[in-house]
Amino acid sequence: MRAYHRLLLRVLRHRWKTVALAIAFLALSMLGATFLQGEFFPTSDRPELLVSLTLPANASQTETARQTQRLEQALVRNPNVVRPSSYVGGGAIRFYLPMYVLQDNENTAQLVVVAKDLAARDRLKQQLHEILTQQFSDIVTRISPLGLGPPVGWPIKYRVTGPDYANVRHIA
Repeated sequence: MRAYHRLLLRVLRHRWKTVALAIAFLALSMLGATFLQGEFFPTSDRPELLVSLTLPANASQTETARQTQRLEQALVRNPNVVRPSSYVGGGAIRFYLPMYVLQDNENTAQLVVVAKDLAARDRLKQQLHEILTQQFSDIVTRISPLGLGPPVGWPIKYRVTGPDYANVRHIA
């Protein structure tokens, strides 16, 4: 208690030095924060990519399987791919604890694409983005590496409503 009392008296006696020291520590901590990673839970160092396909709500499971097979065929001869695994009518089985699992639905499918290594995973992600943009533009798709934190699914969701269904679909 005596040591704390002496420290308190010294701090109060030299209050401007104390304030200057506190401001210096604040500035130093702000400078140090620039060296931290931007995300709290970074992506894992596993070679898998999750590719989610969501067809329109009225799509059958047969159509979902056909679209999934089309995507698999686009990946067959890719040198970055070790193997793809498809799950039609829902998401992949939980093989990794913090993985976001899709709900069962006839219009959804998920592929687990295993790349050769991390560099191949990054190249494959770019290639998949181009394939999905060019050949599967009428389907809602998402490519994501496995994360290390709690599963979040889509980071941002929004809802577009209105009386004209065609216009709402175009806006969405």
